[in-house]
Amino acid sequence: MNPERWSIVIECGEGALALVRTIDSARRQSHAAPILLAVSIRTSAPSILDAAAQRAGAIVVRGDGLAAAIDAAAATAGETGVLIVPTGYVLDRDAVAILAGALAESADLVCAAGVVTARSPDGLHSAIWTPGVSFSELVADPPSAPPVVAVRSGAWPHLHPTDASLEFAASYDVRLQLLAQRPSRMASQVVASVDVAQAYWQPFIDHPGYRGALESILDRHRAAMQAETEAVVIGRERAAASIRKEHRALAGRRPGDAAELDRLRGAIADARAWLNAYGFGDMDWGDLRRQDPISRDWGYERGAPVDRRYIDDFLIEHASDVKGLVLEVQENDFTRRFGGCRVTTSDVVDLDESNPRATVVADLRHAPGIASDRYDCVILTQTLHVIDDVSAVLLECRRILRAGGVLLATVPAASRVCLEYGADGDFWRMTPAGARRLFETVFGAADVDTVTYGNVQTNVAFLEGIAAEELGDAEFDRVDPYFPALTGVRARKTTTTQRRVRARGAARGLVLLYHRIESDADVHTLNVSPDHFTEQLMWLKSHCTVMPLEEMLGAAPEDLPDRAVALTFDDGYTDNLVMAAPAMERLGMPATFFLTTRWLDEPGEYWWDTLERVLLDTPSLPPSLDIHVAGQSVRLPVGSAEERRAAHDSLHPLLVRASLLERDQSIGALLDWSGARTLRRRPLQADQVRSLARTPGMDVGAHTINHLALTCQPDEVVREETENSRAALERVIGRPVTGFAYPYGAVDRRVAEAVRPRWRFGCGCVERTVSQSFDPALVPRVEVKDWAVDTFANRVNDALTPVAAGARTPKQG
Repeated sequence: MNPERWSIVIECGEGALALVRTIDSARRQSHAAPILLAVSIRTSAPSILDAAAQRAGAIVVRGDGLAAAIDAAAATAGETGVLIVPTGYVLDRDAVAILAGALAESADLVCAAGVVTARSPDGLHSAIWTPGVSFSELVADPPSAPPVVAVRSGAWPHLHPTDASLEFAASYDVRLQLLAQRPSRMASQVVASVDVAQAYWQPFIDHPGYRGALESILDRHRAAMQAETEAVVIGRERAAASIRKEHRALAGRRPGDAAELDRLRGAIADARAWLNAYGFGDMDWGDLRRQDPISRDWGYERGAPVDRRYIDDFLIEHASDVKGLVLEVQENDFTRRFGGCRVTTSDVVDLDESNPRATVVADLRHAPGIASDRYDCVILTQTLHVIDDVSAVLLECRRILRAGGVLLATVPAASRVCLEYGADGDFWRMTPAGARRLFETVFGAADVDTVTYGNVQTNVAFLEGIAAEELGDAEFDRVDPYFPALTGVRARKTTTTQRRVRARGAARGLVLLYHRIESDADVHTLNVSPDHFTEQLMWLKSHCTVMPLEEMLGAAPEDLPDRAVALTFDDGYTDNLVMAAPAMERLGMPATFFLTTRWLDEPGEYWWDTLERVLLDTPSLPPSLDIHVAGQSVRLPVGSAEERRAAHDSLHPLLVRASLLERDQSIGALLDWSGARTLRRRPLQADQVRSLARTPGMDVGAHTINHLALTCQPDEVVREETENSRAALERVIGRPVTGFAYPYGAVDRRVAEAVRPRWRFGCGCVERTVSQSFDPALVPRVEVKDWAVDTFANRVNDALTPVAAGARTPKQG
């Protein structure tokens, strides 16, 4: 069905703000549709009704009752279909297209309804609500009646009027009339959102005349009731059973919760009495009892301003978008830090011609000198609040972005005034909702994501000029939606022809991590048996699309297949060449192998394999082990199997954190003590690495020189281990090495900051899928164990199941 020939009928209820929001969402549809406002003359309409209609170009249709008004509006509606939505519901940008598409799937369908996101009044909580569409569902559970309903114009039924005394139940009655005994379906995607308090059915079920109204309405549908009595009774009992179950659970919790509440009240009273007794009852302002801030220069003389930490967090989260041609304001520091080698051209825009770093001199409110569709990314941090016409800037940014390009912006909710730009140079502060609305107006709701940062402590610190370094991570991580400091906005330019719709929350793909393909069991469960590995590959071949890692990470989300998977191997054991690569080559599956370089020119063994071989697999050992490891002397009994395992488990974490010298000395002493020098598991050497790199579909990445935990090493060691391992591998395989994996998955802010600008991506071991926008320096991977194919399939399926579309909520700490 053509969504261009639809109309939207809004059931006008009380609440001016709620009506305006619904009208605005109707105006922002991806497929423009005429708007008709159905108004019952029996109830009071918002005073701004006519003004809101004039602003939206909507037609007001009045009738003797809501059913009559909707009937009259439908008579003048689009020739293809009518979408009905009550006041208070905010339509998704693609609501008309989604519901028209649902009806287009079968010529027999007459009605379609959509999933709704229900939010708590404070916006902190949300849930996906799937209403019913069958007559029996609506009768068994009246609140299940769908709020947003689409009906083919040619099949529109003449609505029977509702009694004047039952006008509060008119919306429910209308839905029964539209859906009763008509082929209907539920669209799978979210079409609207609503605050629970504004749900159209709430006044209906709360009304004192609810029961009588329900009886009267159902009496008019007696024939249908009799035909579906069994389904109605079963549905009603199911609904009642669900309520009973929930009631029992809550009733069981109540005594414990009440006792805990009493205990906390007592503790508060005791603490208050103690504070008063010792003279601490009043607020101690300490150094904050002052009217001048600690620093008037944002805290620069003490370190970095507090908002810089939040800006960094936001850009880290979306660093994958900083690539290709990038435009930044005044300087390109963020472009270089977060885009690094993925950026081909870095432009700096400024109004000030004297800025030596500016490559483009322009006013972003109107910049005809910048070509349309030029940039892959625009970075606009803490800038919009000092420009008078924010909407004009956003329109220009969208114009100069290529299709698929991304605007990364941050806006302050609380900040001192930037008098550096003059008395009239700082205009706006934006709440998260305000920022979202501004960007959605230009880019569309489906292409805007926001995240909120801040709490009362960080706001106070920022206003006082306390430096970010004077606060801890936990103090930054907590988000209090009542005290936002800053909002980050990611807005993507998409077109209907270019865009393949992916569910909000759908993953970019899943990266799997293997180590060894070997039958023997091992203490760290690194081994996957050849049989299980083959079964896993065959399942992936049938149920997923295995693709090169760099392609998955670099492609536009709409260009990726569903259920995309990339395969990676860490450490570079010889079985990777002998067992894994041939098996994947036969099936046409690409993979990336992250290799260390210490053993390129001589045979060797990883220290953890030596530790396992000596302590757990050597038949005869002295009864005790005296060893100096990581700065401490250790004496461990090793006479029994249990003592050997305990010794292994004590030494392993110490050696993980050790420096290279400490580790080599400890492993050398262990070998001298045991005499067990025969190597068992060997890393690949240079000729083998070349052979692996020549195998079709196989790529090579770096995994440091010596497999050190970089978070425990100084900066110079981090640089040497990362850069020198790349140089060594490039000499061996004769082509660039662009990917990196952290040994042990050990990475923190400092290490990621060193990797991010120099590598196209860095892989960790956090077990989750790769999101559509992500930090290329912290690519998550799911480690594969020696799982049977059923377990493997369940793990992959669980990971790739899309997160249901829902309300945007503040980022929680």
